[in-house]
Amino acid sequence: MTGRTRSAVTALTTAESAFALLTCEPAPLAFDARPVPGLPDATLPLDELRTLLRCERFDSDTTDVLWRQLAHHAREWGPAWVVGAIGVALPALTHLPSPVTPDGQSMGRLHTPRTATSDSAVRSLTSNPHVQRGSSRLNRPTSVSGNASYHDRGGSEVLVNSRRIRRSGASSREAAITNHITNVTLPVKPADQWTCLRAGIRLRQSRSSKMVSATTALHREGVLPAPKMHADEIDIPLAMVERLIAGQFPRWAALPLRRLPSTGTVNALFRLGPDLVVRLCRVPWAAGGEAKEQRWLRQLAGYLPVAIPAPVALGQPTDEYPWTWSILRWLPGTNPVPGSLTAPDKLAADLAAFIIAFRAIDIPESRRAYRGGPLARLDEQTRAVIAKLDGTIDTDAATAIWDEALDIPAWDGPPTWVHADLLPGNILTADGQLSAVIDFATVGMGDPACDLIVGWTVLPANVRPIFREMVDCDDATWTRARARALSISLGGLHYYRGIEPTLATEAQYTIDQVLADSITS
Repeated sequence: MTGRTRSAVTALTTAESAFALLTCEPAPLAFDARPVPGLPDATLPLDELRTLLRCERFDSDTTDVLWRQLAHHAREWGPAWVVGAIGVALPALTHLPSPVTPDGQSMGRLHTPRTATSDSAVRSLTSNPHVQRGSSRLNRPTSVSGNASYHDRGGSEVLVNSRRIRRSGASSREAAITNHITNVTLPVKPADQWTCLRAGIRLRQSRSSKMVSATTALHREGVLPAPKMHADEIDIPLAMVERLIAGQFPRWAALPLRRLPSTGTVNALFRLGPDLVVRLCRVPWAAGGEAKEQRWLRQLAGYLPVAIPAPVALGQPTDEYPWTWSILRWLPGTNPVPGSLTAPDKLAADLAAFIIAFRAIDIPESRRAYRGGPLARLDEQTRAVIAKLDGTIDTDAATAIWDEALDIPAWDGPPTWVHADLLPGNILTADGQLSAVIDFATVGMGDPACDLIVGWTVLPANVRPIFREMVDCDDATWTRARARALSISLGGLHYYRGIEPTLATEAQYTIDQVLADSITS
């Protein structure tokens, strides 16, 4: 045995011994294997991962992605992971991933025996372009076998292909790029890289635009499920929805299914073919109302001037998914962005027409809308949230607006039909005009002020007086509507900041509009 070979064996033994120590109780290292194709969809202790890799053979894509995940952990997560990652990589993986030249070209896969030294592994962690901290030309390029993504400091995009990496303009065989996501901060996490590779996504960067992380971008595009908003929220993976459709509605099983980006608070949405959308509740406290909602949608459709969801089918609970679920007709359109409306006067007129038509519906119903009761019922929780937002908002001004509304007598007229949840996420527009209203889970009878909240949740100050005149609103109803908008947005800001940026931003917009409105009115 040569001196070099003895050194290799010694280094390997040392690494494995340290690895064994690191995976002992009470704090074993664990590896999230879910982003790695071919590995179990679970988090594995490193000793289990080592056993799995030694007992089974995996293709190059799996081993390459795994290597890069381990290299990332070793580089970013401290000395324990340096030893732990090497303790897994050296005994278990049979080749190193393909290095990448500074011009972005793959040099081919490097095969190495199981007795590779820890020196070489450490050198590959620190010197190969695909794992180093950056160079003069490339900023942390990464390669996943033949699948890769990278970005360069002087350029403007990350290319994600299924063949090999290239610079913009270079020739290569690409996967079909089916989507583009812009303004992504870098570097991109390995899990997100792999997701992009599988989805055929190109990530672009523009220095002059507001950036978001790749994870956020993938959530918004529906490629990844959105982060959980609620502690009791259940997972709704795409594969499960496919099984639900195949089991209950096999005539649609062959249609393409993809997750839709959504900032909705309780439902997961999936596009089914070109004409359908699947909606499944994510939380127990909002589940079980699909049958009633579908019944009301069918009755209300003929009364309203814009499109509303058209029920197609009602799915039943299974062992995998515990509640009823809906298949609806797809409605095109985009959610309005408060503060950035292209035609606020047109949208104000359309919303006023919708609200007036809703009020005029003549269908007897004793069901009270979710938010249709007196403001006094919201008093305790509203004041509690105001106190929690001290230092974030003008709590004195918010309290004054709330007190003013409570001093006004509650609505004593006949209850009217209200949607009761006219927030930006439930409104669809096309070319600046209202095209549809969705999510009728809160519909019912109640105070007409419920739907006037849209004057602050969506519309800007300059069209608010026009909107008020169109809906023919007296002072008392307008004051209650403003207070309702404030109460909803206070709760939204407190709950969603740090969880769902879009909802938190919309809530902050509404609060700002209400507080400014109280000064000028």
